Amino acid sequence: MKRNVLILLVCFVASMAMNVVAQEREQLPQFPGGDTELMSFVAQNLVYPEQAIKDKVQGRVIVEMVIETTGEVVDAKILRSVSPECDAEVLRIVRLMPKWTPGYKDGEPVRTTFVLPVIFKL
Repeated sequence: MKRNVLILLVCFVASMAMNVVAQEREQLPQFPGGDTELMSFVAQNLVYPEQAIKDKVQGRVIVEMVIETTGEVVDAKILRSVSPECDAEVLRIVRLMPKWTPGYKDGEPVRTTFVLPVIFKL
């Protein structure tokens, strides 16, 4: 059940949101459709947890994930927690993500770390 609650998603530009595994990239990984579609995907799929609403929990969850050379999103982990319920919801959304376009260096796909902040606000 989705709640009509204000969910803000902050997606930093590549220089702030991406922590790359290697020093230089010819092309950074990209969510299908770009940053706007990433924000839309999260906003459309994220459900504010009932317990977090009851407890009036607000804040920013920061999740780190790896974009594999195949574009698969793996190894998601919470870097900054708000509550167990909000953290679990962000991880659930990450698991729903479609394949990305992987990052490339010297014409070869490379593993890349991506950091995504998600703000929960009532």
